[in-house]
Amino acid sequence: MESALAPEQRPNVLNVSLVILLGASFFGSLTTYMSQPFFVLYYHHALALPMAQAGLLVGLTPLSAALFGVIGGYVSDRIGIRRGYVLALAVTAVCFIGLASLRLYVLLLGVSVVMGLANATMRSGVQALINTRVPKSEAGRYQTYLYWLNNLGIVIGPTVATILFSAGKKPTVFYIAAGLLLLLAIVIWSVVRDAQAETPAATAPGEKPQEPPSKRPTFLDVMKCLGTDRALWWTFIALLCFIVVESQLTSTLGLYLASKFRHGTQYYGLLNTEIALIVLLCTPLVQRFAKKLPVTKVLPTGLVVLGLGLALSGFSTQPIGWFIGIFFYGIGEVLAITKVNEIMAGAAGRGNPATRFASLNSAMFLGMFIGYTLSTPLVSVLSSEVFYLGTFIIVICAMLAFLKAYHLLRETSVSESKNEATGAM
Repeated sequence: MESALAPEQRPNVLNVSLVILLGASFFGSLTTYMSQPFFVLYYHHALALPMAQAGLLVGLTPLSAALFGVIGGYVSDRIGIRRGYVLALAVTAVCFIGLASLRLYVLLLGVSVVMGLANATMRSGVQALINTRVPKSEAGRYQTYLYWLNNLGIVIGPTVATILFSAGKKPTVFYIAAGLLLLLAIVIWSVVRDAQAETPAATAPGEKPQEPPSKRPTFLDVMKCLGTDRALWWTFIALLCFIVVESQLTSTLGLYLASKFRHGTQYYGLLNTEIALIVLLCTPLVQRFAKKLPVTKVLPTGLVVLGLGLALSGFSTQPIGWFIGIFFYGIGEVLAITKVNEIMAGAAGRGNPATRFASLNSAMFLGMFIGYTLSTPLVSVLSSEVFYLGTFIIVICAMLAFLKAYHLLRETSVSESKNEATGAM
Protein backbone atom coordinates (compact mmCIF):
# COMPACT_ATOMS: atom_id res chain seq x y z
CA MET A 1 0.00 0.00 0.00
CA GLU A 2 2.47 2.57 -1.19
CA SER A 3 1.56 6.21 -1.52
CA ALA A 4 -0.29 7.19 -4.67
CA LEU A 5 1.44 10.56 -4.58
CA ALA A 6 4.69 11.14 -6.39
CA PRO A 7 7.59 12.14 -4.10
CA GLU A 8 7.50 15.78 -5.20
CA GLN A 9 3.77 15.93 -4.50
CA ARG A 10 3.89 14.50 -1.01
CA PRO A 11 2.96 16.90 1.77
CA ASN A 12 5.70 17.93 4.15
CA VAL A 13 5.56 15.33 6.95
CA LEU A 14 7.58 17.29 9.51
CA ASN A 15 5.46 20.42 9.84
CA VAL A 16 4.12 22.46 12.72
CA SER A 17 0.56 21.14 12.39
CA LEU A 18 1.69 17.53 12.78
CA VAL A 19 3.84 18.33 15.81
CA ILE A 20 0.93 20.15 17.46
CA LEU A 21 -1.49 17.33 16.68
CA LEU A 22 0.88 14.74 18.15
CA GLY A 23 1.29 16.93 21.23
CA ALA A 24 -2.48 17.33 21.50
CA SER A 25 -2.87 13.56 21.29
CA PHE A 26 -0.47 13.12 24.21
CA PHE A 27 -2.15 15.72 26.40
CA GLY A 28 -5.57 14.34 25.51
CA SER A 29 -4.37 10.91 26.63
CA LEU A 30 -2.83 12.43 29.74
CA THR A 31 -6.11 14.05 30.81
CA THR A 32 -7.97 10.78 30.18
CA TYR A 33 -5.67 8.68 32.35
CA MET A 34 -5.36 11.37 35.01
CA SER A 35 -9.08 10.91 35.60
CA GLN A 36 -10.45 7.67 34.12
CA PRO A 37 -8.74 5.17 36.49
CA PHE A 38 -10.19 7.06 39.47
CA PHE A 39 -13.79 7.47 38.29
CA VAL A 40 -15.13 4.60 40.39
CA LEU A 41 -13.20 5.69 43.48
CA TYR A 42 -14.45 9.27 43.16
CA TYR A 43 -18.06 8.27 42.52
CA HIS A 44 -18.04 5.75 45.36
CA HIS A 45 -16.06 7.58 48.05
CA ALA A 46 -16.49 11.28 47.29
CA LEU A 47 -20.10 11.09 46.05
CA ALA A 48 -21.10 8.08 48.22
CA LEU A 49 -22.63 6.22 45.27
CA PRO A 50 -23.13 2.43 45.55
CA MET A 51 -20.59 0.43 43.57
CA ALA A 52 -23.23 -0.76 41.10
CA GLN A 53 -24.23 2.81 40.25
CA ALA A 54 -20.60 3.92 40.06
CA GLY A 55 -19.81 1.01 37.74
CA LEU A 56 -22.72 1.92 35.46
CA LEU A 57 -21.43 5.49 35.17
CA VAL A 58 -17.99 4.24 34.17
CA GLY A 59 -19.33 1.66 31.71
CA LEU A 60 -21.66 4.11 29.97
CA THR A 61 -18.80 6.18 28.55
CA PRO A 62 -17.17 3.46 26.38
CA LEU A 63 -20.61 2.06 25.50
CA SER A 64 -21.74 5.50 24.31
CA ALA A 65 -18.50 5.86 22.35
CA ALA A 66 -19.13 2.51 20.66
CA LEU A 67 -22.77 3.24 19.81
CA PHE A 68 -22.64 6.91 18.84
CA GLY A 69 -19.02 7.57 17.86
CA VAL A 70 -19.76 7.17 14.14
CA ILE A 71 -22.22 10.06 14.38
CA GLY A 72 -19.45 12.25 15.79
CA GLY A 73 -17.15 11.19 12.95
CA TYR A 74 -19.79 11.99 10.34
CA VAL A 75 -20.44 15.42 11.86
CA SER A 76 -16.68 16.11 11.78
CA ASP A 77 -16.51 15.23 8.08
CA ARG A 78 -19.49 17.50 7.38
CA ILE A 79 -18.35 20.58 9.33
CA GLY A 80 -14.59 20.06 8.90
CA ILE A 81 -12.41 17.59 10.80
CA ARG A 82 -10.46 20.32 12.59
CA ARG A 83 -13.68 22.03 13.71
CA GLY A 84 -15.14 18.72 14.88
CA TYR A 85 -11.97 17.90 16.82
CA VAL A 86 -11.94 21.29 18.54
CA LEU A 87 -15.63 20.95 19.37
CA ALA A 88 -15.03 17.49 20.86
CA LEU A 89 -12.18 18.85 23.01
CA ALA A 90 -14.40 21.63 24.31
CA VAL A 91 -17.37 19.32 24.99
CA THR A 92 -15.13 16.88 26.87
CA ALA A 93 -13.82 19.76 28.99
CA VAL A 94 -17.40 20.76 29.85
CA CYS A 95 -18.15 17.12 30.74
CA PHE A 96 -15.20 17.05 33.16
CA ILE A 97 -16.54 20.20 34.83
CA GLY A 98 -19.95 18.55 35.02
CA LEU A 99 -18.52 15.44 36.67
CA ALA A 100 -16.76 17.62 39.24
CA SER A 101 -19.78 19.83 39.97
CA LEU A 102 -22.93 17.74 39.60
CA ARG A 103 -24.40 15.51 42.29
CA LEU A 104 -27.72 14.37 40.80
CA TYR A 105 -27.26 10.82 39.47
CA VAL A 106 -29.48 11.24 36.42
CA LEU A 107 -27.43 14.26 35.29
CA LEU A 108 -24.18 12.31 35.82
CA LEU A 109 -25.57 9.55 33.59
CA GLY A 110 -26.25 12.11 30.85
CA VAL A 111 -22.76 13.57 31.18
CA SER A 112 -21.23 10.08 30.88
CA VAL A 113 -23.12 9.43 27.64
CA VAL A 114 -22.12 12.79 26.11
CA MET A 115 -18.53 12.25 27.24
CA GLY A 116 -18.38 8.92 25.42
CA LEU A 117 -19.51 10.55 22.16
CA ALA A 118 -17.01 13.40 22.63
CA ASN A 119 -14.14 11.01 23.46
CA ALA A 120 -14.82 8.96 20.34
CA THR A 121 -14.93 12.12 18.21
CA MET A 122 -11.65 13.34 19.72
CA ARG A 123 -9.92 10.07 18.94
CA SER A 124 -11.18 9.76 15.36
CA GLY A 125 -10.56 13.47 14.79
CA VAL A 126 -6.85 13.45 15.58
CA GLN A 127 -6.39 10.18 13.65
CA ALA A 128 -8.11 11.62 10.58
CA LEU A 129 -6.27 14.96 10.78
CA ILE A 130 -2.93 13.15 10.79
CA ASN A 131 -3.95 10.58 8.18
CA THR A 132 -4.85 13.34 5.70
CA ARG A 133 -1.52 15.13 6.20
CA VAL A 134 0.98 12.36 5.49
CA PRO A 135 1.66 10.07 2.51
CA LYS A 136 -0.18 6.77 2.54
CA SER A 137 3.09 4.93 3.03
CA GLU A 138 3.70 6.90 6.25
CA ALA A 139 0.15 6.83 7.63
CA GLY A 140 0.58 3.62 9.63
CA ARG A 141 3.79 4.90 11.19
CA TYR A 142 2.11 8.05 12.44
CA GLN A 143 -0.82 6.09 13.83
CA THR A 144 1.75 4.07 15.77
CA TYR A 145 3.12 7.35 17.15
CA LEU A 146 -0.38 8.04 18.47
CA TYR A 147 -0.41 4.57 20.06
CA TRP A 148 2.96 5.24 21.72
CA LEU A 149 1.86 8.65 23.02
CA ASN A 150 -1.34 7.13 24.36
CA ASN A 151 0.68 4.60 26.35
CA LEU A 152 2.94 7.37 27.62
CA GLY A 153 -0.19 9.05 28.95
CA ILE A 154 -1.21 5.77 30.60
CA VAL A 155 2.12 5.64 32.46
CA ILE A 156 2.32 9.29 33.50
CA GLY A 157 -1.35 10.21 34.02
CA PRO A 158 -2.32 8.13 37.08
CA THR A 159 0.94 8.94 38.90
CA VAL A 160 0.60 12.68 38.34
CA ALA A 161 -3.06 12.61 39.36
CA THR A 162 -2.37 10.66 42.54
CA ILE A 163 0.63 12.65 43.74
CA LEU A 164 -0.42 16.18 42.79
CA PHE A 165 -4.21 16.21 42.69
CA SER A 166 -5.44 13.57 45.20
CA ALA A 167 -7.27 11.79 42.41
CA GLY A 168 -10.21 9.69 43.56
CA LYS A 169 -10.79 11.84 46.64
CA LYS A 170 -11.23 15.37 45.30
CA PRO A 171 -12.57 16.78 42.01
CA THR A 172 -9.40 18.83 41.44
CA VAL A 173 -8.12 16.49 38.72
CA PHE A 174 -11.34 16.99 36.70
CA TYR A 175 -10.87 20.77 36.69
CA ILE A 176 -7.21 20.39 35.66
CA ALA A 177 -8.20 18.06 32.82
CA ALA A 178 -10.88 20.51 31.66
CA GLY A 179 -8.40 23.37 31.62
CA LEU A 180 -5.86 21.39 29.57
CA LEU A 181 -8.49 20.36 27.02
CA LEU A 182 -9.77 23.93 26.59
CA LEU A 183 -6.18 25.12 26.10
CA LEU A 184 -5.66 22.42 23.45
CA ALA A 185 -8.87 23.47 21.69
CA ILE A 186 -7.65 27.08 21.50
CA VAL A 187 -4.22 26.06 20.17
CA ILE A 188 -5.63 23.67 17.55
CA TRP A 189 -8.17 26.24 16.38
CA SER A 190 -5.51 28.98 16.13
CA VAL A 191 -2.69 27.07 14.46
CA VAL A 192 -3.92 23.96 12.65
CA ARG A 193 -5.75 24.29 9.35
CA ASP A 194 -7.82 21.76 7.45
CA ALA A 195 -5.63 19.52 5.31
CA GLN A 196 -7.57 20.31 2.15
CA ALA A 197 -6.44 23.90 2.42
CA GLU A 198 -2.84 22.94 3.16
CA THR A 199 -2.20 20.51 0.29
CA PRO A 200 -3.65 21.94 -2.91
CA ALA A 201 -0.75 20.42 -4.83
CA ALA A 202 -2.17 16.93 -4.35
CA THR A 203 -3.39 16.98 -7.96
CA ALA A 204 -0.91 16.20 -10.71
CA PRO A 205 0.74 19.05 -12.65
CA GLY A 206 -1.51 20.26 -15.45
CA GLU A 207 -4.49 18.37 -14.06
CA LYS A 208 -7.61 20.32 -13.14
CA PRO A 209 -8.41 20.19 -9.45
CA GLN A 210 -11.42 18.13 -8.59
CA GLU A 211 -14.56 20.13 -8.07
CA PRO A 212 -16.32 19.62 -4.76
CA PRO A 213 -19.49 17.56 -4.99
CA SER A 214 -22.63 19.60 -5.52
CA LYS A 215 -24.43 17.72 -2.76
CA ARG A 216 -22.90 16.41 0.41
CA PRO A 217 -23.74 12.79 1.18
CA THR A 218 -26.27 12.23 3.93
CA PHE A 219 -25.54 10.09 6.98
CA LEU A 220 -27.44 7.17 5.40
CA ASP A 221 -25.44 7.56 2.17
CA VAL A 222 -22.18 7.34 4.12
CA MET A 223 -23.40 4.35 6.14
CA LYS A 224 -24.37 2.53 2.95
CA CYS A 225 -20.93 3.21 1.51
CA LEU A 226 -19.21 1.93 4.64
CA GLY A 227 -21.52 -1.08 4.75
CA THR A 228 -20.27 -2.24 1.36
CA ASP A 229 -16.58 -1.72 2.23
CA ARG A 230 -15.44 -5.28 2.92
CA ALA A 231 -11.92 -4.26 3.96
CA LEU A 232 -13.34 -1.86 6.54
CA TRP A 233 -15.66 -4.53 7.94
CA TRP A 234 -12.90 -7.12 8.25
CA THR A 235 -10.73 -4.53 9.99
CA PHE A 236 -13.66 -3.79 12.32
CA ILE A 237 -14.00 -7.48 13.23
CA ALA A 238 -10.25 -7.86 13.72
CA LEU A 239 -10.03 -4.82 15.99
CA LEU A 240 -13.03 -6.00 17.99
CA CYS A 241 -11.33 -9.34 18.69
CA PHE A 242 -7.97 -7.68 19.39
CA ILE A 243 -9.39 -5.22 21.93
CA VAL A 244 -11.51 -7.91 23.60
CA VAL A 245 -8.25 -9.78 24.26
CA GLU A 246 -6.55 -6.71 25.73
CA SER A 247 -9.58 -5.89 27.88
CA GLN A 248 -9.84 -9.48 29.09
CA LEU A 249 -6.24 -9.36 30.24
CA THR A 250 -6.72 -6.02 32.02
CA SER A 251 -9.90 -7.09 33.78
CA THR A 252 -8.85 -10.62 34.83
CA LEU A 253 -5.11 -10.48 35.44
CA GLY A 254 -5.36 -8.95 38.92
CA LEU A 255 -8.16 -11.34 39.93
CA TYR A 256 -6.25 -14.46 38.90
CA LEU A 257 -3.05 -13.25 40.56
CA ALA A 258 -4.87 -12.46 43.80
CA SER A 259 -6.43 -15.92 43.88
CA LYS A 260 -3.18 -17.77 43.08
CA PHE A 261 -0.53 -15.91 45.07
CA ARG A 262 -0.22 -14.36 48.50
CA HIS A 263 1.07 -11.04 47.12
CA GLY A 264 -0.91 -11.23 43.88
CA THR A 265 -2.10 -7.62 44.03
CA GLN A 266 1.48 -6.36 44.19
CA TYR A 267 2.45 -8.55 41.24
CA TYR A 268 -0.43 -7.04 39.26
CA GLY A 269 1.03 -3.55 39.61
CA LEU A 270 4.48 -4.78 38.60
CA LEU A 271 3.13 -6.63 35.57
CA ASN A 272 1.27 -3.53 34.38
CA THR A 273 4.51 -1.58 34.72
CA GLU A 274 6.31 -4.30 32.75
CA ILE A 275 3.83 -4.02 29.86
CA ALA A 276 4.06 -0.22 29.85
CA LEU A 277 7.86 -0.24 29.79
CA ILE A 278 7.94 -2.77 26.95
CA VAL A 279 5.56 -0.61 24.89
CA LEU A 280 7.43 2.64 25.58
CA LEU A 281 10.94 1.28 25.08
CA CYS A 282 10.39 -1.21 22.28
CA THR A 283 7.82 0.46 20.00
CA PRO A 284 10.29 2.89 18.31
CA LEU A 285 12.84 0.10 17.79
CA VAL A 286 10.33 -2.45 16.52
CA GLN A 287 8.72 0.09 14.21
CA ARG A 288 12.07 0.87 12.57
CA PHE A 289 12.93 -2.83 12.32
CA ALA A 290 9.54 -3.90 10.95
CA LYS A 291 9.03 -0.94 8.60
CA LYS A 292 10.25 -2.73 5.47
CA LEU A 293 9.00 -6.19 6.43
CA PRO A 294 5.68 -7.39 4.95
CA VAL A 295 2.48 -7.36 6.95
CA THR A 296 1.97 -11.08 6.27
CA LYS A 297 5.10 -11.93 8.26
CA VAL A 298 5.16 -9.35 11.04
CA LEU A 299 1.48 -9.35 12.04
CA PRO A 300 1.00 -13.13 12.44
CA THR A 301 4.31 -13.43 14.29
CA GLY A 302 3.36 -10.68 16.72
CA LEU A 303 -0.13 -12.03 17.42
CA VAL A 304 1.08 -15.62 17.89
CA VAL A 305 3.78 -14.47 20.32
CA LEU A 306 1.13 -12.39 22.14
CA GLY A 307 -1.24 -15.34 22.40
CA LEU A 308 1.46 -17.78 23.52
CA GLY A 309 2.53 -15.28 26.18
CA LEU A 310 -1.01 -15.26 27.56
CA ALA A 311 -1.20 -19.05 27.53
CA LEU A 312 2.18 -19.34 29.28
CA SER A 313 0.97 -16.97 32.00
CA GLY A 314 -2.25 -18.91 32.50
CA PHE A 315 -0.43 -22.22 32.98
CA SER A 316 2.27 -20.81 35.29
CA THR A 317 2.20 -21.85 38.93
CA GLN A 318 4.92 -19.40 39.99
CA PRO A 319 5.00 -15.58 39.70
CA ILE A 320 8.13 -15.70 37.52
CA GLY A 321 6.14 -17.61 34.89
CA TRP A 322 3.59 -14.79 34.74
CA PHE A 323 6.35 -12.21 34.32
CA ILE A 324 7.88 -14.23 31.46
CA GLY A 325 4.48 -14.77 29.83
CA ILE A 326 3.56 -11.10 30.06
CA PHE A 327 6.96 -10.19 28.62
CA PHE A 328 6.14 -12.20 25.49
CA TYR A 329 2.64 -10.71 25.47
CA GLY A 330 4.11 -7.20 25.47
CA ILE A 331 6.65 -7.98 22.74
CA GLY A 332 3.94 -9.57 20.62
CA GLU A 333 1.65 -6.56 21.04
CA VAL A 334 4.35 -4.09 20.02
CA LEU A 335 5.30 -6.22 17.01
CA ALA A 336 1.70 -6.61 15.86
CA ILE A 337 0.54 -3.06 16.48
CA THR A 338 2.90 -1.57 13.89
CA LYS A 339 1.11 -3.50 11.14
CA VAL A 340 -2.33 -3.20 12.76
CA ASN A 341 -2.00 0.57 12.41
CA GLU A 342 -0.98 0.22 8.75
CA ILE A 343 -4.16 -1.74 8.06
CA MET A 344 -6.28 0.74 10.05
CA ALA A 345 -4.82 3.69 8.16
CA GLY A 346 -5.41 1.95 4.84
CA ALA A 347 -8.99 1.00 5.73
CA ALA A 348 -9.75 4.55 6.86
CA GLY A 349 -8.59 5.85 3.48
CA ARG A 350 -9.17 9.51 2.68
CA GLY A 351 -12.87 9.66 1.87
CA ASN A 352 -14.84 10.60 5.00
CA PRO A 353 -11.78 9.74 7.12
CA ALA A 354 -13.24 10.88 10.44
CA THR A 355 -16.32 8.68 9.92
CA ARG A 356 -14.17 5.71 8.93
CA PHE A 357 -11.84 6.08 11.90
CA ALA A 358 -14.88 6.53 14.15
CA SER A 359 -16.36 3.27 12.88
CA LEU A 360 -13.09 1.45 13.61
CA ASN A 361 -12.87 3.08 17.02
CA SER A 362 -16.41 1.87 17.69
CA ALA A 363 -15.02 -1.65 17.38
CA MET A 364 -12.37 -0.77 19.94
CA PHE A 365 -14.81 0.74 22.42
CA LEU A 366 -17.22 -2.15 21.93
CA GLY A 367 -14.36 -4.57 22.51
CA MET A 368 -13.52 -2.80 25.75
CA PHE A 369 -17.14 -3.03 26.90
CA ILE A 370 -17.37 -6.74 26.04
CA GLY A 371 -14.00 -7.58 27.56
CA TYR A 372 -14.63 -5.78 30.84
CA THR A 373 -18.27 -6.83 31.19
CA LEU A 374 -18.10 -10.52 30.26
CA SER A 375 -14.63 -11.52 31.42
CA THR A 376 -14.82 -10.66 35.11
CA PRO A 377 -17.66 -13.11 35.95
CA LEU A 378 -15.81 -15.91 34.13
CA VAL A 379 -12.91 -15.78 36.58
CA SER A 380 -15.04 -17.50 39.23
CA VAL A 381 -15.95 -20.43 36.94
CA LEU A 382 -12.89 -20.86 34.69
CA SER A 383 -9.30 -21.57 35.63
CA SER A 384 -6.61 -19.29 34.22
CA GLU A 385 -5.42 -22.16 32.01
CA VAL A 386 -8.82 -22.56 30.32
CA PHE A 387 -9.54 -18.83 30.17
CA TYR A 388 -6.27 -17.78 28.50
CA LEU A 389 -6.39 -20.72 26.09
CA GLY A 390 -9.80 -19.43 25.02
CA THR A 391 -8.31 -15.96 24.70
CA PHE A 392 -5.60 -17.40 22.44
CA ILE A 393 -8.34 -18.64 20.08
CA ILE A 394 -9.71 -15.08 19.90
CA VAL A 395 -6.18 -13.88 19.04
CA ILE A 396 -6.09 -16.30 16.09
CA CYS A 397 -9.49 -15.01 14.92
CA ALA A 398 -8.13 -11.45 15.06
CA MET A 399 -5.08 -12.48 13.02
CA LEU A 400 -7.17 -14.12 10.28
CA ALA A 401 -9.49 -11.10 10.07
CA PHE A 402 -6.57 -8.65 9.86
CA LEU A 403 -4.95 -10.68 7.07
CA LYS A 404 -8.25 -10.80 5.16
CA ALA A 405 -8.56 -7.00 5.45
CA TYR A 406 -4.96 -6.55 4.31
CA HIS A 407 -5.44 -8.68 1.19
CA LEU A 408 -8.63 -6.80 0.30
CA LEU A 409 -6.79 -3.48 0.67
CA ARG A 410 -3.99 -4.78 -1.53
CA GLU A 411 -6.48 -5.81 -4.21
CA THR A 412 -8.11 -2.38 -4.08
CA SER A 413 -4.73 -0.64 -4.29
CA VAL A 414 -3.65 -2.70 -7.30
CA SER A 415 -7.00 -2.07 -9.04
CA GLU A 416 -6.74 1.68 -8.45
CA SER A 417 -3.18 1.74 -9.77
CA LYS A 418 -4.26 -0.04 -12.97
CA ASN A 419 -7.14 2.39 -13.43
CA GLU A 420 -4.84 5.38 -12.97
CA ALA A 421 -2.35 3.92 -15.46
CA THR A 422 -5.13 3.31 -17.98
CA GLY A 423 -6.47 6.83 -17.52
CA ALA A 424 -3.04 8.36 -18.05
CA MET A 425 -2.58 6.63 -21.43
